Amino acid sequence: MLRTLIILLTMGCFLSAPVAAQQAGPEAELVVLTRADSSVYINHNAVIPLSHGYNVYRQIGSEEWELLTSTPLYPVQNGFDLENNLGDLFEFISDEMGIDDAQRVFLSLRSSTGQNLVIHSAVPEIALQLGRAFIDEEAPVGSQVSYRFEIVDDLGRPTGQLIQGLANLTPQKPVPPKNVLAQHSSSTVTLEWYYPTRDESPETKDVIRFKTFYKDLQSGFVTDATNAVLVRRVGESEFRKYIKVPYLNREYDFWVEAFDYSGQSSGKSETIRLMIEDNVPPPIISNVEADVNENYQGVIIWPVSTELDLVG
Repeated sequence: MLRTLIILLTMGCFLSAPVAAQQAGPEAELVVLTRADSSVYINHNAVIPLSHGYNVYRQIGSEEWELLTSTPLYPVQNGFDLENNLGDLFEFISDEMGIDDAQRVFLSLRSSTGQNLVIHSAVPEIALQLGRAFIDEEAPVGSQVSYRFEIVDDLGRPTGQLIQGLANLTPQKPVPPKNVLAQHSSSTVTLEWYYPTRDESPETKDVIRFKTFYKDLQSGFVTDATNAVLVRRVGESEFRKYIKVPYLNREYDFWVEAFDYSGQSSGKSETIRLMIEDNVPPPIISNVEADVNENYQGVIIWPVSTELDLVG
């Protein structure tokens, strides 16, 4: 559940990039991440009032500010639209939050809480829907750039609220997890891996979560086995995930990928191949009785086993 996720993550996601003075309130902050494909992901933690939108500006060095949005962008306004836009991802988040009403999920995600800071950072699709993020597809990589969110009302008029940040646009990509190990007990696979702490490897500071995958070598299908928001935990470098595969007596490949708060993947870790078969013996027989018959022969009696894989 996400309440557990909050406890595990205290990464300080909004300390990842140099930030200039903000004007949208004392808590408003903006961070910038340049991705390997040269696009730039800009994220802020301000709550935009309902019916309000925003313009996005960019300034290269000391040049004039350039408007990047031809018209103001307006965040999603209700739970129905959020559910429709996110599809299966909405159901995933709803299950994690333990809320089955779309409007309640929407209102909860809009509030300014530590939980939502984690959700918006770990699931950037939500941040984009709620107006907490913007992607600059034509960024001047290699330059020092300022970005500005200008909040506007329902008629597109500036409200005076600004969120502004400064960063050097240097492309980066998460490093993949290492030392991946896998073992199985029948159809349940235990996947373990190593990922350095931020103190050990400062260049990993933007990585926030992991996803696990497996490939059925018989069918060729790849499955995202991430059934929870598996966040990176502060001060920990060893991680574990349990995966249940659908079929026995098949070979599978397993791997892990690290993701930063823009949703950018590290790519595959090393791949572990396992033949998944029933390697769990039947349980010990209990309630065994013994007797001697009139012919002085030993008679042993035990209940019939219901184990489907028992052969003798």
